[in-house]
Amino acid sequence: MIFHKRDFALYKNDFCIITGKSGVWKSTLAKLILWQYEVPKKMLYHKQDDMARYSQDEVQKFRRKIWVIFQDYKLLERKTVLENIVYPLSIMWSPPQHKTAKLKKIIQMVWLEDQQDTIVKYLSGWEKQKVAIARALVHNPEFIIADEPTWNLDPVNARMIADIFIQLHGMWHTILMITHNETLKTYIESKTSVESYSL
Repeated sequence: MIFHKRDFALYKNDFCIITGKSGVWKSTLAKLILWQYEVPKKMLYHKQDDMARYSQDEVQKFRRKIWVIFQDYKLLERKTVLENIVYPLSIMWSPPQHKTAKLKKIIQMVWLEDQQDTIVKYLSGWEKQKVAIARALVHNPEFIIADEPTWNLDPVNARMIADIFIQLHGMWHTILMITHNETLKTYIESKTSVESYSL
């Protein structure tokens, strides 16, 4: 899907983990992929196309294929869990029947059945991250970028979040995870096939 010429290749159905200490450009790579920074020539490729040559229309089209799960969640704090999850669908003008069909399965996957009507600001960090994951899935992206998805979670909840990503990989989702947590990387490697890179 994405090829960074010097460092790594990400293909369909891959689970790629990038590790490294703070300040080594891990999150910068995610921002380059999202075009939050201008992409240098011959650095990032999508399906063999140099992304530096993309027009604005091509950039917007490409962005719609990606969903990022941020370390600070980027949720609508005054909205409910369900309202946060369906927000991408409202932007995409997805038909109501499509929403209903997808939502039930996704909400069950991240164990949020009993919290759909809870206001997000009252959730724990672990619960907010589950909402962020569900919101990513309902968008049905070509691939998911998880930027330090367990950075403020205790080891038990971090492993539970990892288990969700492992399950998603088993369902043929393409995942790029950025983390400084070597223990988490080792845990995921023990459960599924992973490509790992260190910056």
